[in-house]
Amino acid sequence: MKGILKRFSVLLLSLLLIKEVSAQTAASCVNYDTRYPITTSTGKVYKWNPLWNFSPMKMKKYSGLNIGGDNYFNGMLEYVPSSYWWSSNATKKYPIIISFHGGAAMGFGSSTELCRLFKDRGGDSAGHKTFPGRVERSTTNLSQFWNGVTYEYIVSSTSI
Repeated sequence: MKGILKRFSVLLLSLLLIKEVSAQTAASCVNYDTRYPITTSTGKVYKWNPLWNFSPMKMKKYSGLNIGGDNYFNGMLEYVPSSYWWSSNATKKYPIIISFHGGAAMGFGSSTELCRLFKDRGGDSAGHKTFPGRVERSTTNLSQFWNGVTYEYIVSSTSI
């Protein structure tokens, strides 16, 4: 448990320090899973669903990372609200949501492997149900108004 907390702490600190240089803006994830079509042992065929394609993406890809120095976190997808960059919000605080994936999305953090974060294995590999998939579909729930204050969230989905 202590090791997991240490990695999480390093991840959180690293997210705050990552430079924009390594980001791939206007990236896409289209037809990225070469396993399709998949035929099960019972003969059922699963075809690629165009709902799993994202182009252009709302999230930025960060590839080739080594967060924490132990090659545990190798890449991430990140969503930052547009208001984050406004000079009038220089002191505004943004809550962060960190999304970890299931085992089928593991990789080395390459641009293509980061697309796996949109779709884990399952009955239909439903990409629209994963947290990064929900962000790509709509960011309206990432902005909440409460007690006179608008809270906008930063989202990071990591690849291990």
